[in-house]
Amino acid sequence: MNRFVALIFVLLEFAIAISIAACGSGGSGGGTGSNPTTPTITVTPASSSITTAQSLSVTIAVSGASGTPTGSVVLSSGSYTSSSTTLSSGSATITIPAGSLAAGSDTLTAKYTPDSASSGTYDSASGTASVTVTALATTPTVTVTPASSSITTAQSLSVTVAVAGAGATPTGSVVLSSGSYTSSSTTLSSGSATITIPAGSLAADQSVCLRK
Repeated sequence: MNRFVALIFVLLEFAIAISIAACGSGGSGGGTGSNPTTPTITVTPASSSITTAQSLSVTIAVSGASGTPTGSVVLSSGSYTSSSTTLSSGSATITIPAGSLAAGSDTLTAKYTPDSASSGTYDSASGTASVTVTALATTPTVTVTPASSSITTAQSLSVTVAVAGAGATPTGSVVLSSGSYTSSSTTLSSGSATITIPAGSLAADQSVCLRK
């Protein structure tokens, strides 16, 4: 009789063990989810060296072990930041406009942000590449705007001079001249300067010239 009771207890313990194991191996609410992984970000500029007068195309590839990542990338360097660009088959190409990168050695940083389809699989991640930018002197655009297109010899004349370039705002000075009149050198402020020509300084039917 005692052996029979002992056998019942053994069978019950065995059945309970099987039930617990079954619940822990895939029952509702008992599954185990995988954590997002960090993808690899490869940043490839079309050239490793450009001038400030050149634009630059940069290809960004995002890859991972759990399928092709989806989402978007943003490229930045110094004061430049691109708009967000959606990945296509795991890559995107962004063109940096001429003059957007400072002269010297620049680090391009691409930041990947997963969309809702990839957020459970991949984390946000960044990748970098370097490019050398050489300053290149270019001819700026100079715009001379007199306050009036016609005056008398008894009137003074204010003239605004604006200097613009493809890259950073030009700095320096301008000199205005016409016939025997030459202004003093005036320093540009935010790319422009205003010079007032005194009354009687210009001869009748005379044009105004600019020297930068």
